[in-house]
Amino acid sequence: MPRNRPRPPTQSKLIPIVTTADTCDPVALAEVYTARWPQQENIIRDFLIPLGIDTHHGYAKTQVENSEVATRRTTLEQRRDRLPRWIASARTRYQQATRRADRRYTQYKEEGDQRYHELNTQHTRLHEQGEDRSVVHRIIRERKREIDAERDIVKAQ
Repeated sequence: MPRNRPRPPTQSKLIPIVTTADTCDPVALAEVYTARWPQQENIIRDFLIPLGIDTHHGYAKTQVENSEVATRRTTLEQRRDRLPRWIASARTRYQQATRRADRRYTQYKEEGDQRYHELNTQHTRLHEQGEDRSVVHRIIRERKREIDAERDIVKAQ
């Protein structure tokens, strides 16, 4: 059984209009009947908005502005107009952060170079003093661990 069967054609429905007038022109009666619907449109619109219907037509088939869509459009236009300011502000913050990161990296590198230079000096001095090779390596390893732990703390900040 196919699921996408074509729908049967729809036909216009006649709506009976009851009047208390003795005699009435049918065209004038239909015009009066259809003219009253735009006044009731707000009630119908308020009922249909939660259903996601975002275009409204009066019963004279003239498009009526959807207040919900107009509100969304206004909000989006305001956000669009704010974007250039946000972009400029973001670029400024980015440049400041980049300079700050460069400055911190330079400081971090210089401090690391200085500490490792001191470690090399200590290593040379211990060798010159005639310390046992295993003792020198143990002292240097411990000192290197201390330096690396301090640098990790500074790097995490």
